[in-house]
Amino acid sequence: MYKKLHIKYEVEDIHDESACEPNRFLNPLIPLIFFATIFQEYVRFLQQLSSDFLLHNIFAHSFLHILSITNFTPCLKQRAQFNSYTTCHDKQLDMRVIRAPSIGKAHEQVIQMILEKGWVLQTEDEEATVEFEEIAMQVDTPLAEPLVSPHSRFQQKFVNQYAKDLLQGSKASFEYDYHGRLFDWGERLTTEGMPVHVDQIAYIVEKLRSSPVSRRAIAITWNPVIDEKLDDCPCLQLIQCVLRDGKLNMRVIFRSNDMLTAAGANMYALVQLLKSIADQLGVPCGTYTHISLVPHIYYIRDVHDIEPFCGKGKLIQPVREVCRACQRCDRAKSV
Repeated sequence: MYKKLHIKYEVEDIHDESACEPNRFLNPLIPLIFFATIFQEYVRFLQQLSSDFLLHNIFAHSFLHILSITNFTPCLKQRAQFNSYTTCHDKQLDMRVIRAPSIGKAHEQVIQMILEKGWVLQTEDEEATVEFEEIAMQVDTPLAEPLVSPHSRFQQKFVNQYAKDLLQGSKASFEYDYHGRLFDWGERLTTEGMPVHVDQIAYIVEKLRSSPVSRRAIAITWNPVIDEKLDDCPCLQLIQCVLRDGKLNMRVIFRSNDMLTAAGANMYALVQLLKSIADQLGVPCGTYTHISLVPHIYYIRDVHDIEPFCGKGKLIQPVREVCRACQRCDRAKSV
C-alpha cells in the first residue's frame, strides 16, 4: 500500500563567519520552498486518488502545515520534521536553506554541503555525479564581496562576460541561451499567424512599475516545443521579482544545477540582472534567493575543479567516492 512521505528542513546560516559551525535558523522562505520541493511528488500522488474528499483534505492540511512552520523556536542545528501524506515512494526529502552574506560565500557553502553529504548517481547521459537534496541559497546582500569564490576556476573576467552575454546577448551559437529565453521568448511559436517575441524582462519592469505589490512579475525559460527534444535544455526555469519594503527581491528556480562549475557564474549573472531591473525601477537590490531542485557536482569530469575548494581534505572532506576518483591527497588515498 502507500507509505509515509517525510519532509525535513535544515537551514545553514553563515552570516557569522567567525563561527566554525553554521547557525541554524527558521527561514521565512520555507513556505515557498515547501511548494517548490514537493510539487512533483504531489502531482504523482494526486494522480492515484479518485476521491474529491481526499483531495480537499490534502490541500487543507498542506496549508495547516505551512502555517505551523513559523511556530517553531529557532535553535542551533534545528530540524523541523513533518509527517505528511501517503505516497508510493518511501523517501525522505530534506530541504536545505543556506543563508550567506554574499553569493561567493554561498557558492562555497553549497559545494561543501554536496561533497560532504551527497550521494553518487549516474545520470541519463552516463555522467558520474554527486547529487543532493533540494537547496535554497538566500543572500540578503547580493552585491557584497566576494561575488566570486577565490577557489573557482571562473574568475572576474569570465563571469563579467557571462553576465554581459545574459543581459545583452552573444553572437555565439548554442542550442539555447538565457538571453534569448528571457528577452525574446517564443521561438518557433506563433499567435494569430504572427511569430511570438516576448521580452519578459521588460514585462517585469513594467508590471512592477504599474503595480509595485504585484506577485506576477515572473519570467520563464522553458519552451516545450523545443526543450522536450533537446539534449541540453535550460536548467534555469523561473525568475520572480518582488518589490517589498522599497527593495527589489529576486527568486530563481533551477530544475537542475551544476553547483561546482556553473552555479557561480549563474548567480553572478542573475544578480547583475537583478541590479539592472532595480536600476530601471529606481530602487535598491534586496534579497537574492537561488533554489535548485536537483543540485549536483560532476566529480569525475570536473575533478580538477574540486581540489581548490577541498584544500586536500583540510577545508572539505568529501564522500569516499569523490576522494577515490581524485587521489590527490593523503586522505583520498586512505579512504
